[in-house]
Amino acid sequence: MKRRIDDVSSSEEKSGRKRKKKRRIHKCSSSEEIKMEGRKRPRESENSATSERGSELKRPRVEEELPLPVAISNCTIHAELGSGTYGRVWLVSLQDRIQHMAIKVIKKSNTNTSNNITEARVLKTAAGCPYLCSAYGSFQTQGHVLHAMEYVSGGTLWSVIKNSVRLENDLVRFYAAELVCGLQFLHSNGIIHRDLKPSNVLVTNEGHIKIADFGLAAEGIFGNKKIRGRKGTPAFMAPEMLKKEKYNTGIDWWSLGITICKMASGTLPFKEGKAECRPSILLAEPCFPEWFSAELQDLLQRLLKKDPKERLGLNGNIREHPFFNTIDWVQLESQNVPPPSQPVAVST
Repeated sequence: MKRRIDDVSSSEEKSGRKRKKKRRIHKCSSSEEIKMEGRKRPRESENSATSERGSELKRPRVEEELPLPVAISNCTIHAELGSGTYGRVWLVSLQDRIQHMAIKVIKKSNTNTSNNITEARVLKTAAGCPYLCSAYGSFQTQGHVLHAMEYVSGGTLWSVIKNSVRLENDLVRFYAAELVCGLQFLHSNGIIHRDLKPSNVLVTNEGHIKIADFGLAAEGIFGNKKIRGRKGTPAFMAPEMLKKEKYNTGIDWWSLGITICKMASGTLPFKEGKAECRPSILLAEPCFPEWFSAELQDLLQRLLKKDPKERLGLNGNIREHPFFNTIDWVQLESQNVPPPSQPVAVST
């Protein structure tokens, strides 16, 4: 059933504010927009630069800033693609375009301004890597933040695993290699994902992966810099995060190890129960099926080192691991390696 996106948005507000809210969304006031290029900052950072920027602080019209003429009142909703703690993702189309896109709608009451600005900047940076989900534009209304993103029709990696129980070795290797490319691109730009898991990885209709959902990402993590903060999903959290210690990009390599194990076996290497998960990750050794190849077991053992200084990704070149000996990394980075299989496109 098709609906206009402004109908959905207005239903969440009190009836007495419908007309006023619809007019605000249609105009999409440029004073409310999140500028993806990163030139717009919260008020305090703008004040510090006023003397240097002068008239540049005057905000141009939204129509000149967004790569696509994204006007919420011109969008038609086709389906809900997913929902989470912070918001929902809708499949939409513009009235004058055939191409579909995904719009992530986040209630401001569910998150904070800094997270929204960070996600908008990371989505812009992600455009430089084919294995990261990027955005056409990011903007906001009085009550919501919206990211207009490319639509990936193959569903999530989690749904692919669920439908197959476990993936063939060649497909595990292929997806893992593309995940490595995506993570290394993020880390080279000082970004930690902090919530890598199969449900935050999308699969294109051609069979490639795209890391998505940067709502918990951290920026500016270069060199020896570390940060704190317990973010993400407990079953995929590295020990240092669970213990509320400082951490760096090593937490993403731990999450990659958990994700690869899930792809290869359909299970996790540590206990998943709410009461058992944390002590299992902190104290127990990872458990793998006996039929895992020696190369795969060694890769996972090295990714799941409890000491991040010993963890593959931080310690050693993961691309040189024997598990990836059939991967042509130069061709893979250019997305010139054909996927071993293609997923069934999600019906719209």
